[in-house]
Amino acid sequence: MAESTPGMARGGGDEAADASTDPKPVELTPAVQAWEGGIKAMTSGDPGGLSRYDENAAEPWYHTIRVQHDEAFFIQPIMLGEGRFKDCRIFLLRPYTKVFRFLDLPPEIRTMVYDLMLPNATSTISMSTYKPHHKPRRPCCTTFLDKRLHAPLEWDPTIGKWIDQPLSTAASLFRVNKLIHKEMTSIWYSTYTLEFFMLKEMRVFLETIGTMRQYLRSVGVTYGQRYDSRMRRVVFALLEGAQNLRTIYLPHAMICGTGTLASSVGSLMVDSRSLLETIHAAQRAGREGADPLSLFKVEYRYQMCAECVSTPPRPTQCAMGISRACKIPCLDNEAHCLALTARIRSEVAKVLGVRI
Repeated sequence: MAESTPGMARGGGDEAADASTDPKPVELTPAVQAWEGGIKAMTSGDPGGLSRYDENAAEPWYHTIRVQHDEAFFIQPIMLGEGRFKDCRIFLLRPYTKVFRFLDLPPEIRTMVYDLMLPNATSTISMSTYKPHHKPRRPCCTTFLDKRLHAPLEWDPTIGKWIDQPLSTAASLFRVNKLIHKEMTSIWYSTYTLEFFMLKEMRVFLETIGTMRQYLRSVGVTYGQRYDSRMRRVVFALLEGAQNLRTIYLPHAMICGTGTLASSVGSLMVDSRSLLETIHAAQRAGREGADPLSLFKVEYRYQMCAECVSTPPRPTQCAMGISRACKIPCLDNEAHCLALTARIRSEVAKVLGVRI
């Protein structure tokens, strides 16, 4: 900050007034500090000294100062209207930057940006877990564990990471700040179906993300047996905090595994009863969320054997029809899984006491 005080010239000369008319230097306080090294005098040896006089100029008093800074800036002349420096004219250095303030955008616009940055090659993300040395097990994408995709990189088992692995553009957004992390998380979890091989992997994931479970929209398991009842109850209890949950994809083997269909569906209803009642209560309260009748869907995408996907298909040699307890061949499996989903829907209606 520079303060300018008019002086009086003697005899019209170009020298300023004597020392008796020099302004007193500004008293330095914690709120007023000297800026050293940023200015260089051009008309005199003291950039804070009295201005010079030019008798031939319309505005004769002048002072030329060269201002230097390590960043680009504007110089804005202003006059203070209050305080101890009232009516003083000062030059204000304002930083000049072309950095765009992303958080100044409305949340709706930021959401559109997040949507554009998310990978759109698939609607399903396959999840797994891994355990670093002497650390708890952590969830991760299955691609993270694929050595073929990380062939040039070296795996560090002590920290459980690939050394010098670059972050993807979308993943980098999670590390900017807490606000963007929250906004990005809500879109990430509501955009993709998170798919797990087993229920115990889903449990690790749900326990790790904590309150972010509220943003989950669709989860699924690709492998499961009827005897996973204990783990199923734990997972369903964790999903009670998923307020936006719409769909849980169940593997065919969980319903048509060992035992009868009635016992498998009945066991599922017992394990999920608390979750279904929570969702049903939220629905009756008018909160937007899942429909408990359409919560469960039996997945059929991974039930085709090599004989049935060959060209031409050989359904008479179907290996899945032989190995399945229900003896349904691959080509009939889609219709079979749709029928199982309808059966579960009917049982859910009975448990909740609602009509279909």
